Amino acid sequence: MRRRSLFVRRAPRSTGILGPLAVALALAVVGAQLDENATRPAVPASAGTVAAAAPARGLGVADFPERVVRGTTVPSSALAPAPKAAPAARRAPARASRSTRPARPAAPRKAWVRSCRGPLTSYYGMRWGKMHKGLDFGCSYGSPIVAASSGTVTFAGPQGGYGRLVLIRHDGGWITAYGHMSRMIVRVGQKVTAGQVIAYVGSAGHSTGPHLHFEVRTGGGWINPLPFLRARGVLV
Repeated sequence: MRRRSLFVRRAPRSTGILGPLAVALALAVVGAQLDENATRPAVPASAGTVAAAAPARGLGVADFPERVVRGTTVPSSALAPAPKAAPAARRAPARASRSTRPARPAAPRKAWVRSCRGPLTSYYGMRWGKMHKGLDFGCSYGSPIVAASSGTVTFAGPQGGYGRLVLIRHDGGWITAYGHMSRMIVRVGQKVTAGQVIAYVGSAGHSTGPHLHFEVRTGGGWINPLPFLRARGVLV
């Protein structure tokens, strides 16, 4: 019968506390990483994050032609700010809007106009013991005289007390007369329109100073030009 040895080798006994502590520590580390990822703000893809930091030498975008954004390679030109529009380009829409505005219609041409820009100095009627057959306008010497309405020149030349006289026949049989001119620039048979220059103010003939003598004639007589012109919209 064999005798049992007094010294029996036994397996080292675990402390019983290190195992649970290690597991708890590992779980705490994993949980902290999960919390950090959950609370970290998301970075917009347009802003981008550089995968590898540039050395602290003041390197710019030219030293890094490409950037890595969330695992996708994006050219640096795509991240650069858009160029500002030139001043001319910004003004182009405004010019286009102005060019599309409808044009104002042209004012209708008047059939009768005032023949001289000057104050009315003498009226139709008896004056100095005889009949004054027209209106006198005190226009300055050399001022333009225009046709009162469209018509045909029937006379242009010297005529007694009128000095120089121009007669124009109009539709309806009316005739307008212009006297005392310094110079005439129309001829017999010429067609003229309302407002066209026909002569220049003078003091030829029986005159005491530069002015325009204006008459309105019918088939064989004279009428008062003042109500005649006012009835046709001419301010006298």
